[in-house]
Amino acid sequence: MTVKDLNTKTPPVFDIFISGAGIAGLTLALNLANIGLSVVIIDPVEDTSFPQTIGTRTCAIMTSLLPTLEATGVLPDIMDECSWLEKMHIVDMAGTKPPKDITFDAQELDTHAFALNIPNDVFRGALLKRALRHPNLTCFFGDMLADFKTTPALLDIQHDSGQISRARLLIGADGYNSRIRKVAQIEAKPFDYGQTAHTCRLKHTKPHHNISTETYYKDGPFTLVPLADNTCSLVWLERHENADKTMRLTREDFVTRLQTNSRNILGRIELIEGPTSVPLRGMVAEKLVAPRCALIAEAAHAYSPVGAQGLNTSLRDIEVLVSSIKNYAQTGLDIGSETLLKTYEDKRLSDIHRRFNIVNNFGQAVSTHSDLVKALRAGAMSALKDSRFLRKLAMQTGYTGAA
Repeated sequence: MTVKDLNTKTPPVFDIFISGAGIAGLTLALNLANIGLSVVIIDPVEDTSFPQTIGTRTCAIMTSLLPTLEATGVLPDIMDECSWLEKMHIVDMAGTKPPKDITFDAQELDTHAFALNIPNDVFRGALLKRALRHPNLTCFFGDMLADFKTTPALLDIQHDSGQISRARLLIGADGYNSRIRKVAQIEAKPFDYGQTAHTCRLKHTKPHHNISTETYYKDGPFTLVPLADNTCSLVWLERHENADKTMRLTREDFVTRLQTNSRNILGRIELIEGPTSVPLRGMVAEKLVAPRCALIAEAAHAYSPVGAQGLNTSLRDIEVLVSSIKNYAQTGLDIGSETLLKTYEDKRLSDIHRRFNIVNNFGQAVSTHSDLVKALRAGAMSALKDSRFLRKLAMQTGYTGAA
C-alpha cells in the first residue's frame, strides 16, 4: 500500500514506524508485516521502479541467516541471479615469497555453502515490490522523518512533508547519517579506513565453481565473488591515493589491471557493469535504543567489506528484534517498552562492537605494509592450512560467530 497523504485530523496509530527502505529496512518491514503488525516505512528516494540492471554491489548472506530472508518471501524471485559460495580461496601476494594460500571448504562445517551471494539492486527491488503490495505495510516514498516526540504510550512522528504519523515503536534503518540516531542523541564512534572500494560485475571464460577468491595485494584485498553463470562481482580495496589513479584509467587499461590482478584464474575477463567506487568509512553507535526507539543496520554500525560482516550483522539485528517484538505482540505486551528494547540492546550491542573490532583489526592486518605483520600473516595461514581443527575454528568464528 502506498500512501502519499493521509488527510485525517487524527493521525492513525501504527505498530511500527521504520525510517529507511534499504535492504535492511525492507527486510525488517516485511518480517513484521508478515506476523500481522501494521508497519509504516518511509524513505527519501521517490523512485520505486524495479532496477533495469543487476548492479555492481552484492551481499554474501551467510546460510545460517537465510531464514530471515526466507520469511520475506523474496528468495524464489531472485535465485536466478545468485550463487552459492561453497569455498573460499585466499592468496597472499603481498606477503612472504612464495605466496601463501589456503582454501576454506563449507563441507568442513557440515554445510553445503558458507553463504548466498545476492546482487544488492536485485535484492532490494524484489523486497520493494513485495512491500508496495503488502496489506499491512504503508509506504511513504519521496519523504523522510523530520522529527519525533515520545509520549508514555506512543510516538508522534513528523514527516518532512508535514504529514504526522503515530506509532508504538520507531526503528532507525536510515543509514550512516541516521536522523533517528541524531534526534535520539545517540553518539557514534566513526572510523576512517583510509581505503576506497571499487566494485564491478564481470563475465569470464572459465567457471568459478562457486569459489570466492580473495587475493591480498599491498593496498588491500581483491575479491572475486561468484554470481550466476560465468559471472562474478569484484570488491577491490585500495588506498585513496591509488584508488583515484585507478578510477582515472581508460576502460581498456582498467580491464587489463583486472586481468593481471585476477591472475587469470577465471580466464579472460569482460567488464559488464561498473566500475563504481566509494570511500570506506566505519562507525559504531554507543547505544542501540532510546525511549520507544531502536537502531538497526548501518544506523547502528558500518563495517569494511572485509569479512562480509556488514549486512550479516544487520540481519542478526533484525532476527533478534523481530523475535522480541513477536513474543511481546502475541502476549499483548507493549512492543515499545523499555524492557523489550533493553533485551534487544543486551543481545546485540556487545556482538556489534566485537565484530567491529575484529573487522577493523583484520582489515588492517591484510592491508599493512609492515614486514613483521606480513610474516605473522604468513605463519597464521600456514598453521590454518596444516590444521583442520584451527581451520574449522576460524570458519566457525567468521561465519557463525561462535567458536
